[in-house]
Amino acid sequence: MRLSIFISLILILNSCATSRVASFYVVDENQIDFETFSFYAREQQDLNRQKAELDSLIEKAITQKLINKGYVKTYPSNIYVSYKIMSDKTFKTHTQGNYNPVVPNFNNMPYDNFIYITEHKEGILIIEFYNENDKLLWQGSKSFKVRKSINTQELLISYAKEITASFKPNL
Repeated sequence: MRLSIFISLILILNSCATSRVASFYVVDENQIDFETFSFYAREQQDLNRQKAELDSLIEKAITQKLINKGYVKTYPSNIYVSYKIMSDKTFKTHTQGNYNPVVPNFNNMPYDNFIYITEHKEGILIIEFYNENDKLLWQGSKSFKVRKSINTQELLISYAKEITASFKPNL
């Protein structure tokens, strides 16, 4: 009995775990040596006001973290920073067995199964560092789920800071 409760508790805690930052170096991390950075030019005219504001806030968050690490934002630079937000709608279905009023827990024909479909958005924030020759040097990412209870803009800004903080060259 205790073992089943313990295993259930572990499964519940693991299902509530948040996503981790995934990052990798395309080249040897000791070869990444830069002092200045800038951002790739972004197509702002296609964005509505809210998306353009989010774009600038994410750029400020990345800039702040890199300046705190001792890098200087200037153009032209040694490293060019790019970031992408990709999201899509996902569906989750849950089927509940039918109810038979005569014999409970027995599925029979005239009673259909109940199927619940929940729709939500999930996505990923990717931050990439390129050198002057457009060669990818480092990439960091973190996945997210859009919920009504969470401010997505604040979540993406905090994820941008977290991903940028995970960049540790020359260690």
